[in-house]
Amino acid sequence: MRNFKFLLTLGLTAIVFCSYSQESADSTATKSNEQLTYDKGAVINGVKWATRNVDAPGTFAAKPEDFGMFYQWGKNIGWSYKSPIIASDGTNKWDQYWEWTKGGKRVKEGTWTGGDMITWERNNQPCPKGWRLPTTEELKALAKAKGKWSEINGVKGYTFGSGSNSIFIPAAGSVSGSYQGSFKNQVFKIGHFGSNTEGRIWADTKYKYESPSEGHTANTLFIDKYNVMVNVKNNRTAIDVGLSCRCVSE
Repeated sequence: MRNFKFLLTLGLTAIVFCSYSQESADSTATKSNEQLTYDKGAVINGVKWATRNVDAPGTFAAKPEDFGMFYQWGKNIGWSYKSPIIASDGTNKWDQYWEWTKGGKRVKEGTWTGGDMITWERNNQPCPKGWRLPTTEELKALAKAKGKWSEINGVKGYTFGSGSNSIFIPAAGSVSGSYQGSFKNQVFKIGHFGSNTEGRIWADTKYKYESPSEGHTANTLFIDKYNVMVNVKNNRTAIDVGLSCRCVSE
């Protein structure tokens, strides 16, 4: 009888412990998810900016210095930057706005041109709920803010603003695809370039496509040790390059 009571008590204890462990795990998961979708933000020149880059679609990176994922303009698919470089949707298909032959000959319009979009559609942006991508004018306002080239935990980048109303944009570089290797043995590869040297974040605005010589491009904020500028006109970025996304409050 004593053994039965002991086993019954032990069993009930195990059930309570398992139940508590599951609740604790669920609570931790919920808290972690909230941390990746919530950001306190910082107000700079009248615009509330997120303090972290976008990571997977709908989430922020864990820390201000984290690169997050990289996005082609107009697409809600994130790309990692560490080898092997993979896409958030699992397809791993890198789209280009021109199709190229080995040897660098441009042959025809590619699989991603942005279509008729001039503004990145809100329902297809990677920002978490309550946030959106900045306009070109909002990028210009940020570029005019007080700032400096700085470093956090070994990651170089640019700090805009001051005190509690400041953000750090890491020099995350870019992700892009190209043919690499000798002329006769070229293979298409996706690579990460410019890390800790320069960074760009997308505006929600695509330049109106007018001729093949101009290509399909969009506006960006560019940072490096010597410059902070909003790239428009001749300095825009091709929309099939993967760049960082930094959101503003809706």
